[in-house]
Amino acid sequence: MPKSISMAQKREWLEKFERGVTETQLASRAKRDIRTIKKGLEDARRERVASQARAELLKEAMRDHNKHLLSTVNDLISALKVPSAGEILPWDQQFTSGSIKLAGMTAVYENLVTPNAITVKLDVEDKEEWDLLKEHLKRDKMWPSLNQWKKKVAILLESRIRLKQLFAKTLEKQTGCKIVKESATGFFIYSLSMDIVFQDILEQLVSLTAEVSFEDNIQIDTENGGVRYRSSFILAQARGKEKECRSRILEAIKQVLETNQARNVTATYKDVDELTSKLSKTVNQISLMGLVPGQCSICSRLGL
Repeated sequence: MPKSISMAQKREWLEKFERGVTETQLASRAKRDIRTIKKGLEDARRERVASQARAELLKEAMRDHNKHLLSTVNDLISALKVPSAGEILPWDQQFTSGSIKLAGMTAVYENLVTPNAITVKLDVEDKEEWDLLKEHLKRDKMWPSLNQWKKKVAILLESRIRLKQLFAKTLEKQTGCKIVKESATGFFIYSLSMDIVFQDILEQLVSLTAEVSFEDNIQIDTENGGVRYRSSFILAQARGKEKECRSRILEAIKQVLETNQARNVTATYKDVDELTSKLSKTVNQISLMGLVPGQCSICSRLGL
């Protein structure tokens, strides 16, 4: 029974054939039938084509894998923003647990009446590629920095909520008006309009805009028996006591702006803003590389 011919031998024949050695010469040197040589050359060619095809598929798979990882990195970059002053935050003490949907993230709280109640999770963390990215960059300095940033954002959000709770309490105490979500009888303050006033308080505290003129923005509406904010929003209903209600609202704003809680919001914002800048630079460097270094379970499955 003729001895089987190894694939290595067939590759050697193909290499020599491509260098100019004829099939007849190969058969003579190998002491083989020319039909055996022809079949060996064909086998070697098929193996080469298959190998090249696998290499192309592998290259394409790795390109797609890296593309998805870079997309996740870019999603992370987009999420690294200081929460806007315009985000609506809870203030009523009845909000003991729940979540706050913010741009690029969700803040979850278990009990707002206790300190350190908030944890932050980025939307990008729910992507399938997130864990793979962590495998690729498991020793990268961005992970401890990201954890620190998320904790600082949680502290910032909590400081804003504490200040909003104080503002609501001060408003009710100063004006004697109950804060309500819908129209009610008697004297009251609309919670949605209070949200807008509080957004302007935050913007002033972090100097996002020029100093807000609450004196100009809060106006008496004697025709409807209320107080308006920026002309468009009904802030309070206090028929017959519109002027006094306006003065007391302004006093409540002044008092809140002078509190330690307000100064804490400003200081925490500066901390988060600085951390955001540093972390964004670190993550952006990974994006600019165009290739995510390291390996993950997908890379292993691809034989890398």
